[in-house]
Amino acid sequence: MSQKEIANGSRLLTAFGAVLLMVLTGQSASAQSVTAVNLPSVTLQSGQSATLTMFGSGLARIAVLQVVSGGDVVVGVSATLVGNGATQRRFTLSASPSAVAGQVQVRGRTAAGVFVSIPVAVTIQEAPTDAAITISTLALSVDSAYTGTGLSAAVTLSAPPLAALAVDVVNAGTGAVVASGAVPAGSVSTTIPVTAQGTGLVKYRARRPPYATGPMDSLFVFALPQVSSLSFVGPLKAGVANTLNVAISPVAKLGGVLQLTSSSGVLIVPSSVPLTADQSMASIPVGVANTTQNISGTVTATVGTSKKSRSFDVLGSAPTPGIASIAPVALSVTGGNEVTFSVALNAAVSGGATIKVTPVNPALLATAASVALANGATSAQVTATTSPVLAATTTQLLLELGTSSATANVTINPPKPSAVTFTGPYVAGAPVSASVTLDGIVASAPGVVVTLTSNGAWASPPTSVTVAPGAFTQTFNIPTAAAFATSTRSVSIGASTAQGNSSGSFSLVRETGVVSAVSVSPNTVDGSEASTGTVTLDMPSKAGGTVVQLTSANSWATVPSTLTVAEGQTSQTFAIATPTVTSNTSVAISANDGVQTKSATLTVQPLLALTGLQANAAVEGGEALTMQATFNRPVASGSTATVALTSSSPALVFNAPATLVCCRVSTSFAASTTPVVQDAVAVVSATHGGVTKLDTVLVRAPATLQSVTLSPASIYTQQTSTAMVSLNRVATVPVAISLSSSDPAKLTVPPTATITVGQSSVSVPVSATAGGNYMVNAAITGSTASGELTVEVWDAVFTISVPGLPGKDTLTANQSYPASISMAGRAGPVALTVSMGAQPTGILTMPTSVTVPAGSRNAPFTLSTGAVNVPTLVTMTASGGGFTTTRTFVVRPL
Repeated sequence: MSQKEIANGSRLLTAFGAVLLMVLTGQSASAQSVTAVNLPSVTLQSGQSATLTMFGSGLARIAVLQVVSGGDVVVGVSATLVGNGATQRRFTLSASPSAVAGQVQVRGRTAAGVFVSIPVAVTIQEAPTDAAITISTLALSVDSAYTGTGLSAAVTLSAPPLAALAVDVVNAGTGAVVASGAVPAGSVSTTIPVTAQGTGLVKYRARRPPYATGPMDSLFVFALPQVSSLSFVGPLKAGVANTLNVAISPVAKLGGVLQLTSSSGVLIVPSSVPLTADQSMASIPVGVANTTQNISGTVTATVGTSKKSRSFDVLGSAPTPGIASIAPVALSVTGGNEVTFSVALNAAVSGGATIKVTPVNPALLATAASVALANGATSAQVTATTSPVLAATTTQLLLELGTSSATANVTINPPKPSAVTFTGPYVAGAPVSASVTLDGIVASAPGVVVTLTSNGAWASPPTSVTVAPGAFTQTFNIPTAAAFATSTRSVSIGASTAQGNSSGSFSLVRETGVVSAVSVSPNTVDGSEASTGTVTLDMPSKAGGTVVQLTSANSWATVPSTLTVAEGQTSQTFAIATPTVTSNTSVAISANDGVQTKSATLTVQPLLALTGLQANAAVEGGEALTMQATFNRPVASGSTATVALTSSSPALVFNAPATLVCCRVSTSFAASTTPVVQDAVAVVSATHGGVTKLDTVLVRAPATLQSVTLSPASIYTQQTSTAMVSLNRVATVPVAISLSSSDPAKLTVPPTATITVGQSSVSVPVSATAGGNYMVNAAITGSTASGELTVEVWDAVFTISVPGLPGKDTLTANQSYPASISMAGRAGPVALTVSMGAQPTGILTMPTSVTVPAGSRNAPFTLSTGAVNVPTLVTMTASGGGFTTTRTFVVRPL
């Protein structure tokens, strides 16, 4: 607080020290007094303090300062020495918050107890309260800013507070607190940091919390500018300055600073560039250092929080490249045409270069004097124009770049045919207009002679044409044939010179018919019969008709020498006469119109005649049979042949005549027979065209049973015998036989059996279950036969024996034992097969069957045991000859 404010009495000195100067004078301890003071009075509020400075002599003897009122020490107000010099002292007066208002004095006491009065009038006042203090003004440091930018808000109070006074800055639109601060005690203002938020016009309010009122100020907030793109003006070249364009979007409404960095020192950029208000593009000169190498890097531009980078490539400076190669090194071209060479460089061009082009003979080879090379080029194209020549001539083209050079040879040739073209219509018999074109202009007289060829007789161009000087094409006519085999003909015309050749083609269309086919109907006739031939054209005949020559391959068919197909017609018939023949003869009938020949075949055959009759040699009476009549040739199309049939015996009769149909050489027909009691012979005859053929058929009486024979005639029970049933002759039809047994319960036979065709007997199995004499009976219609079988009985009782274990039933695991099947009675007359098994499985191993030979009482086998962990009961079973026995063992572990 200033001296003027204190002198005017506006406020008390603050705790930060209003200084009062007091001059103390005195000559001795007994006569110390204050003779002058520049501030005779001080007002001090409760809770505040003030620091004072005293000057004078004898002060060093003051030991203690006291604050008194009416001679008594005041409670709540104190004076404290803080400086202790010989001629200057500083002390602090402090009033506690509980100090009583009123007038007080300050005195000092020496070490000897003498009091020295300090002439300053001190008034203690009660401290005022801060409740009535209000915020007078709010002033933002700027009136516009970018969002997120820091600024300050200056707050002024209506009066200084006794204690620090809290102040909030809020967004007036949303009520949200954006910043907080405090006005120090004794001060009327403070500055609070604020961050701009949002965009657009934003109003801020300063308030004392928790109050909502207070002064306002506004701020226009803009969006932060952003770096949207970076670009250079053209390629970056070593040692050549360039421009970096930085696009800003959103724009820098309030200006700002653009910061630049480069990852490589080859690109020299300023570290910062100021931006003006509303700037959207910054074009910044940049430097490029000299370098012989191509260098890449990244340049980065930053505006506020926005950052964007772009890669760059600096093209290093390099010496002028040389010509590495030229292609082709030699070529051949027709005069008047352009030639192009590809030039390859040994390095890329830096900053541009020029190839010097020099033709050795400019009259033959004309070209530009030079070819410019762009920066970075590694190749170029050089084009030259040739002049027409009479004879092949070789010249050169010289290319120079820097200290390097290359030469190309160009052979310029006279022109050669490049195309043969035609103008329609392309009608057979009419000339076709054609042109031959060269690939260059004829230089001079006598011109270029072109040889012409054709791919066939249907087109006949001239042998050659001459293309005149100064021209490159020549027309000519091609005569064409009036007719040919196909409806169209592809014509190819070739054109050639010593330098080369070309060809062209067109399709020649025929407009008159030619012979496309010859047919005969019928195509097969009996000798002396006539047939009709037809000549067919592939399209209507020409004006005046088409004359066709006819021929026959031999005398078995006679045709006219010619016929004419009338104008507009596509066919014409003619008659064919034939003589009588003794065998089939094929004759080719041909037609020729001068273009092509077509043929058809006519078959002349002898008259139809019966050549044979075939029938079954024998047939069972009552059965039907089929016969066949055979002819010397197939019956002609559309015709039939009837065969008359007869039989010499009533046992065989025909139901109808036999008929031979088209195209067959034989016919089958049926006959019926009646049952006979004894064989009958029937002679059958077939007659056609006066020719009769005979055959004989035996009509048989039914077969009878002749015998039933058993083999063997004597068996034991469980054995099988065979019964053979025989007829009195071989069966001509299958014969079903009924079989029976005289005792079906003991003797078993099949109920039926069949003797097949060609067999006279059949055998069936017979088995018996009990002894005795039995009859096997066979029967067919009208006939029976029987055979006798004797069956003897034998005892098939047997036991399972394990020698060495009499009366025992215990076996040891993993052992082998000799065992056998033993007949209980006498030996059997036949072998006995016994099936073997055990339950549970897998513990005992034995054959699946054991056979006791005939006449023997024993059949040995090996019995093996498997592994067991505990004693296991196993039952062994044997079955054979209608008898079954079992034996149980205990298999114990080892």
